[in-house]
Amino acid sequence: MTTSRLHSLDIRLLRAFAVVAEENNISRAAQRLFISQPPLSRHMRQLEAQLGVTLFQRHSKGLILTDAGREVLEMIRPLLVLQERTLAALSQLSAHSPQPLRLGLTTAFEQGIFAAVESALSDHTRALHITRHASPALAQQVRKGKLDAALVALPLNTE
Repeated sequence: MTTSRLHSLDIRLLRAFAVVAEENNISRAAQRLFISQPPLSRHMRQLEAQLGVTLFQRHSKGLILTDAGREVLEMIRPLLVLQERTLAALSQLSAHSPQPLRLGLTTAFEQGIFAAVESALSDHTRALHITRHASPALAQQVRKGKLDAALVALPLNTE
């Protein structure tokens, strides 16, 4: 197995391989992975081609791991566990440090009017980024995804 083959391995294929190995059956593995059987079979053939080894012996009653398949499974298990732990840790991090709220306020209103709004939002939102511009510019930034929300004066002349 060459290093270039290893660099192009898709972790989704490895996870699918682990599920197929656990089930010893493509159909049951496909159900667990929420995909249909033909694409999963193609994925297993693709993985075998990438690795240059036969992973399963195919029989009428299902699949049996080859020696190479067992070896590959043992090698990838720590990788799959590490992926799960990493995703769980990242999920925890994002839950504890939410993205800042990007709010646009129009310059048409007195800044003092929004002091209470800013204060209330700051109490409930860890990070608050306020941008002040004219209403048409704020509306455009919301449309482009640069702001989450904006308080604007109507009508907007945004031709």
